[in-house]
Amino acid sequence: MVPTLLRGGWVLDAGCRDLDFARYAVAKGCQVLALDPSPDVEDPQIGGVIFEGAAVAGVAGKIRFAMTEDLEARHLATACSRGRAVSYVEVCAVTLADVMREHGVAMWDCVKMDIEGSEYEILKAWPGPIASQIAVEFHDHVERRPAEVYEEIEAHLGAWYTVVVRTAGDTLFVLKEHAVGLPLAIGAPWWRFDRGDKNVPWYGA
Repeated sequence: MVPTLLRGGWVLDAGCRDLDFARYAVAKGCQVLALDPSPDVEDPQIGGVIFEGAAVAGVAGKIRFAMTEDLEARHLATACSRGRAVSYVEVCAVTLADVMREHGVAMWDCVKMDIEGSEYEILKAWPGPIASQIAVEFHDHVERRPAEVYEEIEAHLGAWYTVVVRTAGDTLFVLKEHAVGLPLAIGAPWWRFDRGDKNVPWYGA
């Protein structure tokens, strides 16, 4: 039997757009902080969900946001955004430390990041064992990164976390103390796969 890591605590849904994960976590009894800076994403008015129209990033402040035609590919602007964005808007960026302090969160049951390229800087500076699990979709389509970047992130997080799932799109890090006995789904590093089905089992089912 797979142990649950959603224990009725706080969950961060960064890049919440369709709110599917937020609804899932609420159904498991969690309190969800859902963040998305895109102006077309509105407060879903769901019990148990606190929505903020902001981006989580490595640095807080106002930042340009690339409005691509593909709604799910909108992202904090980089040099690589030129030629892809239809327009730009200014959005508010907050740090992980900001939201934890503001909402009094000491520990997350889960941090889920689908933030179109902003995950790299956040994970490279991850402060410690502040979440039972981290589920992240890496986005090298925004800006191509070498394998060494992924290896650096895994080495840094490896002080506290074990990679439990690595697929062609998603990676799931689980605190080492919780990872014992969890089923593993690890092959070659995902950035060497062809794109395939994404199936990260959030440990709360």
